Amino acid sequence: MRTHESFPTQESEEDFLVKQFDNPDILNLNGEDVEVVDVSPRWLKTEVATLAIPGFSATPGALKDSIIRTAEAGRRVISAHAPHGIEVKEEKSDLVEAEMRKLELVLELIKAKDLAKVNVIANSESSIYVTVAALLAPEKFENIVFVEPAGLIGEDTWFQLLKRTLEDMKEQGKQGVGKQQVKFQASVLTGITSVLS
Repeated sequence: MRTHESFPTQESEEDFLVKQFDNPDILNLNGEDVEVVDVSPRWLKTEVATLAIPGFSATPGALKDSIIRTAEAGRRVISAHAPHGIEVKEEKSDLVEAEMRKLELVLELIKAKDLAKVNVIANSESSIYVTVAALLAPEKFENIVFVEPAGLIGEDTWFQLLKRTLEDMKEQGKQGVGKQQVKFQASVLTGITSVLS
């Protein structure tokens, strides 16, 4: 499938995708303006868009490299910058308000973009409310990939979490030798800004 036929092909595909990422749309979702990244390659492998949902207080900027790489693989990728979700107009589940706001963002984003079905890459905490969204509207979800899902493993202690984090970092260091480097590394400022927001 071909898309973006009217765009010049002189720039590289990566530059073409980065330009889209760096120029997000503003969508009004439930009365709140939300910055939405919508990146689409020149050639699509599928009409089914992929939602890249960040984890706790993260933004699309933290996922820039994976969004660009997924788009390079022929997928339209959509991600929203609303770390705390959006206003909830009606109760949809028994989630606490903070999670309800994020659940509402996922469902309203699908609706606003007029997407019949989506694939989702849910990072960390987003695995919780993406799972609930899929239970509430299963007809909208084709595939879901959980990346380091948080909150789905039962009881945990601070020490156990710290130990697993250090083990993961050590393993990533071993595996990183000879692998493709992350080109669009999220800055420390991106993380700090997300958490402070």
